[in-house]
Amino acid sequence: MKKLLTVLVALLFVSASEITAQNFLKKIGKAVTNEVINELKNRNNKEQKSQPQNTPANSQPQSAPAKASTQTSPQATKVSISEVCTNPQIVSENGRGAEVIIDGIEYIIHTDKKEACLMCVSKPMRGKTSNVTVWGGIQYKGVVYPVTTIMAHAFEGESLTTVTLSHNLQEIREEAFCYSKLKRVVVHSATKRIGASAFAGSDLESVVLENGIERIESGAFAGCKMLTSIQIPQSVTHLEQRLFEDCTKLTQVILPRTVERIEPYMFCGCTSLTSYSIPSSIVSIGNNAFERSGIKSINIPLNVKSIGDSVFIECSQLERVTIPSTVESFGQTVFAFCNKLSTVYINVKFKNYQDVANIFEGTNLITSTDFDQCPAIKWTE
Repeated sequence: MKKLLTVLVALLFVSASEITAQNFLKKIGKAVTNEVINELKNRNNKEQKSQPQNTPANSQPQSAPAKASTQTSPQATKVSISEVCTNPQIVSENGRGAEVIIDGIEYIIHTDKKEACLMCVSKPMRGKTSNVTVWGGIQYKGVVYPVTTIMAHAFEGESLTTVTLSHNLQEIREEAFCYSKLKRVVVHSATKRIGASAFAGSDLESVVLENGIERIESGAFAGCKMLTSIQIPQSVTHLEQRLFEDCTKLTQVILPRTVERIEPYMFCGCTSLTSYSIPSSIVSIGNNAFERSGIKSINIPLNVKSIGDSVFIECSQLERVTIPSTVESFGQTVFAFCNKLSTVYINVKFKNYQDVANIFEGTNLITSTDFDQCPAIKWTE
């Protein structure tokens, strides 16, 4: 038995690649007991675990690490517990999701898209809502679906005065709050798009737009007659026309330096906007941008190269304008019917009398076909 054990010890120190259980049995024969075989197997298993394993080229690992997913699932979306509704009233269900009601507001859950959308005020609650909380997520069959969108016309004409938007909201669609009684709103950084006329004609007095918003579309705040000031965050790279048209109490607007164009009709009818500093990033001013506004004086920045049609038409309070030589093109009737306009500082040489007469139509600036004989026009270097 001692000799057998000696053989065993010697064999145990042989590399696992040079010995197998089958070869071992052939060498020691039937004298090896089941107990010794088990001991050898245990030792071989330990040695194999301690050595690096070479996977054949044509074989697949049993548990390859999963690649990082580029899609966002409801489970992966970070939704604050306080923003999740866990007991929605289910109205209907189908293979692609469900329609639910929460606090008198209708939502639709898209299980295929892994999201939920706020649709509208439910019929029994229309005209009766005053304070609304937009939920960040809805729990449905054990899964939380983030509320990513407020759909078009969702609160159009509604009586709500305050709304609490979630931090997950990605999009406010067209006319979502237009002509509502909404007075205050905070739009969080996750929201990338504010659709056309989203708040148009509402009673908004205060708007906070967090950095992160990228698009604000046509007329989003047009006709908000109670709005006095607004700041567009630096993250915004796309603004559209008529953004603040007829905001008659608006006195202060801060545009980001990411924007290169004042869009058409942007400040049209802003009668309380008596002064405005055009950002140095602006290279063009669109048609009718300041039409009928309360502007009293304006300095066109050096980077501006083009001024569109009727930009300052009927600005009845406009008295003084400075135009740099960088301006390469003027539209029609730019300062037409600005009856108080008394001084223009200009370093642009116009080609002919008719062009100038058209630009200043309805004013008292052009008193002679010889511009040097027009005292209201100050030629600068």
